[in-house]
Amino acid sequence: MSSPGQPAALYAAFQKDPARLHSVKGSWFSLANLPLMLSSYLAPSNIDFENTFPWVFFTWGAPGWVQRFPKAHVDLIEPFASVPAAMPELLLAALAGTGLVFASRRGKFRALRAPLCGALAGCGLIFTWGILTYRYLHDLFPWLVAASAIAAVSIPTVRRKWLRYGLSGLFAVLTLYATWTNFAFAIVQQRVVAHPVPLEKSLSFLDAVSAINGDGLAGFVTYAAHWRRYVPAASYEHGNLIVEGGEVVSTQGQPPYGAEYVFEVPADGTYELAIRYASAEMRPFELYVNGTRTGEVYGAATGGWSEADQRWVSSGRLYRLRGGSNRIGLASSGKFPFLTMLRLVRRS
Repeated sequence: MSSPGQPAALYAAFQKDPARLHSVKGSWFSLANLPLMLSSYLAPSNIDFENTFPWVFFTWGAPGWVQRFPKAHVDLIEPFASVPAAMPELLLAALAGTGLVFASRRGKFRALRAPLCGALAGCGLIFTWGILTYRYLHDLFPWLVAASAIAAVSIPTVRRKWLRYGLSGLFAVLTLYATWTNFAFAIVQQRVVAHPVPLEKSLSFLDAVSAINGDGLAGFVTYAAHWRRYVPAASYEHGNLIVEGGEVVSTQGQPPYGAEYVFEVPADGTYELAIRYASAEMRPFELYVNGTRTGEVYGAATGGWSEADQRWVSSGRLYRLRGGSNRIGLASSGKFPFLTMLRLVRRS
């Protein structure tokens, strides 16, 4: 094992997992990483397009592509996108701006050579580092922003009108594409991937995604037009359910079992209730609204007990609720499914 260029052996995660230290051969920094990282960060194909909202996603790379670089010192590979795939307007403009600075004989551009070289020098580390992640592309921003600004201010000086308009239009189109692409990356990271994310925020986003995937813009308008409230199953005011892992509630001890939740609703109206749970078997429980038994029974099997088996279940019935506080109760003489969330949506 080579002598580490950084105190990698002292990194707590490596002390717990020596295989990780072995994977980077004692050092995160290595010129042997250049082929892998250049291929990852500069290949235009490193991005995923799908037919589900928001349609643009990070990639894990093509199957087996990492194995093509056996000499690389790679410790961690996260979902990523390449520069030309995610920010083509900045890359093309930065290349053009850099060319103008070093090819121009005009003094105002020659004066920018030193700071531009400094910005370029700061880009090098990510191509030699043993961790592949999209956030490291931020190291390229000083060069991308400075050089692309040079190109942008040079467009009005182009003599041919058709070329000037063409370059402006191309830059505008690519900017719109990149804006949406990076927004898509951010919203998925913030609402699905990042931790900790409140479960109700993740589920609200996933409900919006489902509405858009099902009915397009009309689905989103319908989603946005209806007030909704998410209440974690673990936040009941009264009951004898137990909380596991901070989000899931289930039963323990002697029956009967029950939990009561408070929903603050904006106005009198009709509301639809859905309950999110997982169950590998039928575990029926009854619903009470403001102390009145509704006769609605939930608890059908969803296929298993894991997070992947969590489902929204609704009877499809609408309940008349008053503005302000309303109480929703769940009760059963047998074991409950694994509950995570209750959702109330105003329908009229």
